[in-house]
Amino acid sequence: MQEIEKLVRQSKAYAKIKHEKNVDKLSHAYLFVSSDTEYLAEFARAIAKLIMCQSDDICSVCSSCCKNDAGVHADVMKFKSSDINPLVVSEFISSISIMPYEGNYKIYIFEDVGEYSQIIQNKLLKSIEEPPASVIILLTTNNENKVISTIKSRASRVALDAFSLSQLMPYLKKYSSDEKIIEMAVASSQGLPCQSMKTLADVKFKTLYDTVFNVFSNMNSSSDILKFASLFTDKNEIQEFVSLAEIIVRDLIVISAGEEELMLCKSSKKELIEISKGFTISGLSTIIDEINNALRKIFYGVSPVTIMDSLLFKIVEVKVKCKK
Repeated sequence: MQEIEKLVRQSKAYAKIKHEKNVDKLSHAYLFVSSDTEYLAEFARAIAKLIMCQSDDICSVCSSCCKNDAGVHADVMKFKSSDINPLVVSEFISSISIMPYEGNYKIYIFEDVGEYSQIIQNKLLKSIEEPPASVIILLTTNNENKVISTIKSRASRVALDAFSLSQLMPYLKKYSSDEKIIEMAVASSQGLPCQSMKTLADVKFKTLYDTVFNVFSNMNSSSDILKFASLFTDKNEIQEFVSLAEIIVRDLIVISAGEEELMLCKSSKKELIEISKGFTISGLSTIIDEINNALRKIFYGVSPVTIMDSLLFKIVEVKVKCKK
């Protein structure tokens, strides 16, 4: 995806590796870390393209860049977690001693390495420890706790940075023309590009966004709880609702504290200021505690209906107390 590559090239993580390339200090192995699995894959692809490019930076016109874009570069090999088994790893180990066919390096990309079994990870370890000078190994993971410590200690760790709303906005407008929706999607995705795009591409997101605002604006009594609770019966939908509710409550606290410049959803400032008039900071803090309880309940598999009833009841309870 060319649009993702443009974003990659704006990142601090990319700048770090580009500098290492240009001063001839590339690591023999990198571990790229992010919760955005799709972005990890695109980042690793772009780094392979950068390392192989005949220029100081990706030029996208040399033969190496063109082959990488087409996925046919003979010296760049990619393995998804679903591809990995002992035979594949044995073939990899046997192949690393073969010199590059057309460039200075052979690059091996291992995606989602945390999903590999410990046996497979240990089998990879020897090659990661002492690969030939012409081999660079790129590892990705969305959960580094699953990566064995010996791999983490021998690879150069690079945490992929998140992006600001202004950086992402030009790429997200094709998914929605509503800046309020884009802003909320970026906030809920914590500035991760592919997750933001995926969120905006979900046709249910706009409805969910409107519902969350409706809850804080128009849910005023216990009789309203059933109406809103009945909209959510799926665990994933409830998790998304809780995530958006947390962002809104955070912004309400920021507004109540007079720190409006710290808002995540600045495009919804007018509506949020109006909603904030119905809450105190202590009341909002109580809702945050209930949101954290809801997240724990989701993790432990508590009934979605029970989770929503409890959270919505607490929001109503706080609203009533704040009016007194």
